Amino acid sequence: MMILSPHWIGALLILGLCMPAGESRASASQSGKPQCDTPAALTALQAPLPHVAAKFAAGKPVTVVAIGSSSTAGAGASLPGHSYPAQLARLWPKYLPGLQVTVLNRGRNGEEIPQMLERFEADVANAQPDLVIWQFGTNAILRNNGIAAFAAPLQDGLNRLRAIGADIVLVDLQYAPLVLGDADHQAMQIMIGKAAQQNGIGLFRRFTIMKHWVDSGQMVLAQQVGPDGLHHNDFGYLCLAKGLASGLTQATRKALR
Repeated sequence: MMILSPHWIGALLILGLCMPAGESRASASQSGKPQCDTPAALTALQAPLPHVAAKFAAGKPVTVVAIGSSSTAGAGASLPGHSYPAQLARLWPKYLPGLQVTVLNRGRNGEEIPQMLERFEADVANAQPDLVIWQFGTNAILRNNGIAAFAAPLQDGLNRLRAIGADIVLVDLQYAPLVLGDADHQAMQIMIGKAAQQNGIGLFRRFTIMKHWVDSGQMVLAQQVGPDGLHHNDFGYLCLAKGLASGLTQATRKALR
């Protein structure tokens, strides 16, 4: 019999793979079937998308580049088509009828901000995107690489994205056991939030939204996070794409007013 340490028992309880006596996993959602309904106030990006709105208003196709690490690439998904960028491409036009959109997945497993910057020209600028969705931060904290060292590279990246004339949306950390167990996760969340606010760009609050799905009883964490305690599963990626589609739609309509 394998004996789990208190650290891993805590992580499994958060994930929902190990329940206290008398508590069933089905009790985490009212219907027994996981849901991920999210109030518009949580999916709101806090900044408009003027470049996307201009293309949409003109009836022209919108190009999106999703750059990031493994949760952008789709680690944990059963098929590439279940990654969040692939599902976002299918879902967003349902939220914004008439939208013609291509979402390019430029996620790469294991990368941190400096590695992403090295391929900005080839993987982002060359696509001439109207919108860049940038996800980062988790690998840095899990590898204990500190927080302060990433502030300058992050701002450099935002300056470069602005220079290519794209709207920008940042995606923060996932609400997952391995993240919650790292002491630096709150500091990284603060840094990402400040960068979005100070630069007047959108922020998709993945951490808060995932926590909402659990706290509201719509699902337990194991229904959106895989057994590795970190990456989304197929349903988690679907929920992520739905939340992003909602936030992007709100921000596009805000820019059209």
